[in-house]
Amino acid sequence: MLARRPLFALVVCLGLVVAGCGGGSSDASPEAVAAVKRTVVRALHDLARADGRGFCALETRSGRRAVAASATGYSCARLIRVLGARLSAANRDALLHSRVVRVKVSGRRASVTDADITTTDGSLGSFLDDGGRPTTLAEQADGAWKITG
Repeated sequence: MLARRPLFALVVCLGLVVAGCGGGSSDASPEAVAAVKRTVVRALHDLARADGRGFCALETRSGRRAVAASATGYSCARLIRVLGARLSAANRDALLHSRVVRVKVSGRRASVTDADITTTDGSLGSFLDDGGRPTTLAEQADGAWKITG
């Protein structure tokens, strides 16, 4: 059985291009803010499409392990495929139309809370619930941002 954990803790559950739809911290470059937003929105889109491989590629190794550990017997990719397939139409639409309006970037670390995510379609209402824990991301050596947990 799937454990009930906040979606953002799962996916950090947390994917696409949303640059220009909000701000970040004052010490962050606009490019870093945009890259973080793209990563989170891509993850959300991948979840909506039940694309476990795509979603888990946006996670660090520890992020993938955390996702897999949330449900016994599942790999990161398989769990995302199962979760994505179980989404309601309203949740799927909301994820596919999601936008990140704010990120916090500090050096090579970033965070996004569920309150920082909006949608233009469907409902995220009770779907996203980070329990007050932000999704965290880390900049990789190649400049890509990946979800850490």
